[in-house]
Amino acid sequence: MWHDAAMCPWFDAYDLPVDLAADRTNDVYVVNYNNNTLEEYVAAPLAASQPTHSNVKQTGWTESWSAVSGAAGYNVYINGTKVNSSPVNGTNYNVIGEKADTSYSVIVTAIIGSGQSAQSPPDSVTTLPNAPGAPTGLTHSSVMQTGWTESWNAVSGVASYNVYVNGTKVNSSPVKKTNYSVSGESANTTYHVTVRAVNAGGESVASSADKVTTLPNAPGAPTGLSHSNVTQTGWTESWNAVNGAASYNVYVNGTKVNSSPVKKTNYSVSGESANTTYHVTVRAVNAGGESVASSADKVTTLPNALGAPTGLSHSSVMQTGWTESWNAVSGATSYNVYVNGTKMNSSPVSGTNYAVKGATANTTYHVTVKAINTGGESAWSTSDTVRTLAVLSVSTNGALTNVLEGTNYQQPLQATGGLSPYTFTIATGSLPRGLRLEPDGTLVGTPQESGTYAFTVQVKDGTGATATGNMSLYVVPRAPSGYFKTVTTAQVVGDRGGTLKSNRRGTQAMLVIAFGTFAKPLQTDITTGSLSQIPVPSRWHVVAAYGVNFNASGNPHYPLSLTLLNAGITPQSKVYKILNGKLIPITATVTQGKAIIAFTTDPDFVVLQPQTQPVPQATKPMTGFTIYPWTAGGLLSILTGGLALWWQRRKKMIE
Repeated sequence: MWHDAAMCPWFDAYDLPVDLAADRTNDVYVVNYNNNTLEEYVAAPLAASQPTHSNVKQTGWTESWSAVSGAAGYNVYINGTKVNSSPVNGTNYNVIGEKADTSYSVIVTAIIGSGQSAQSPPDSVTTLPNAPGAPTGLTHSSVMQTGWTESWNAVSGVASYNVYVNGTKVNSSPVKKTNYSVSGESANTTYHVTVRAVNAGGESVASSADKVTTLPNAPGAPTGLSHSNVTQTGWTESWNAVNGAASYNVYVNGTKVNSSPVKKTNYSVSGESANTTYHVTVRAVNAGGESVASSADKVTTLPNALGAPTGLSHSSVMQTGWTESWNAVSGATSYNVYVNGTKMNSSPVSGTNYAVKGATANTTYHVTVKAINTGGESAWSTSDTVRTLAVLSVSTNGALTNVLEGTNYQQPLQATGGLSPYTFTIATGSLPRGLRLEPDGTLVGTPQESGTYAFTVQVKDGTGATATGNMSLYVVPRAPSGYFKTVTTAQVVGDRGGTLKSNRRGTQAMLVIAFGTFAKPLQTDITTGSLSQIPVPSRWHVVAAYGVNFNASGNPHYPLSLTLLNAGITPQSKVYKILNGKLIPITATVTQGKAIIAFTTDPDFVVLQPQTQPVPQATKPMTGFTIYPWTAGGLLSILTGGLALWWQRRKKMIE
């Protein structure tokens, strides 16, 4: 065994093979049995010097060492694992692919021939940590004209922060807290602020931007102060607008009097003392603060005024005016008269009454009076309410009501406006016979003529003034007498239509008047009676006899419908009208117990029913109606009210 610890420190012993010998220089020679040559194995060099590191990053660094004489290259070991895939020819090596924020131990060995030197002393390297996350929650506060305080949420594991305004870092040294006072900026300017967290691994990405607008500079002082509407307790202060001002504050004798910002360029000062001098200043305000005070405006309030007038009253009221009067006020030099809040007198009123003119008829007004002296107007007097006279007119308080011919009528007319008493007369036109107009305006009497009457009524009031009104009265015509004299029901109907019903002697009569049938109201009635002078065909009898009467001049535009209900009416019944004392057949709808008649004039109607008799040659007891002709009004009418019914046996002939 051959061993040289100085030359081969990583070998504990080495057994020389056959034909291997060592010379005195400790070089080892081996005979190559394949080609009978000797190959020299040179002992490894001494260990490399202490390595160092630089350019440390999150994933690697540069490792360096001193050169070893005679070395053919170097191997780099990290945590015991060789990281170079081929010998390193230089004296440095770029380590890559490592983990961030991790400690590593690095050694280096030199290479000569096929051997390595002893290990270098270890170099301890810690990679940089990853850069931190971006800060969040950026907010600003204490904003001024030239800066503000920027704040943000803390980022775990960071050493400091950098603050950027519009992309430029503004902190000269690392910011150790989570807020920073920005200064040196311009007034009324918008900035965008970002913050980056910093650790050994570098800066984070920028945070989301926080938009900050610095305050504007305080505005200039207002100018042009003036006062108006001065009273005993206040006045209106006005001034010129200041460019950039959002509002104003008003100071009276150095004390601010507005409880909220004044948005306009005037302010109503109130609550001050009479006959007192005040000094008023105004300051303009914006987000940057108040301006300096304006120049002072000197205001002296009015002395106390007189007491308000009392005893207001009115007289001589007409349609367009009246006279207003009041009690004198001690010390007053004149008075002002107000109607509904508007002063009526163009110059001061020296007396204690005033003639109001130009008012509207039939209108309510409220009158007040103020006393005047050098101290100004007094307070308002108590209001006097005045209503002007209405314009004289005559009316019926609605249209004149219709009256049925031959019935009592009473309708009062009305006068409005003017002064009573009133007297009524007919100026033009005429009233129907039997009706008159009383002087007090009452239409009274019993009209004896139907029709429409137009007339003009004149009214005269107590002053002699007159007024007229055009009027119209419709007298409803009575129904004329028909053949049947007994009236069972009567009713006034008009263009709205209506229904009349009557029950008499087993027959119900119902007259239906269609909508729009009559142009004007008229009386319509249903009558009944007997056929004392009109011949009825033999073997027929009268079931019902009814008439409908209305004024011939008001014949309907649409057919009327008269329904007669009687148990004796059968489908064989016939309906006739009475004309010139004769029965004339008409078309009607006849069913069991009912006959419906449509018509547009006012005739009298008769329903006839044939009498029954046995049917000859009937094999069973049956009854029927004979068929026979008869003459009425010169016309030959064939009554086919019933068919001859029979039941006859029929023999079947077989030939």
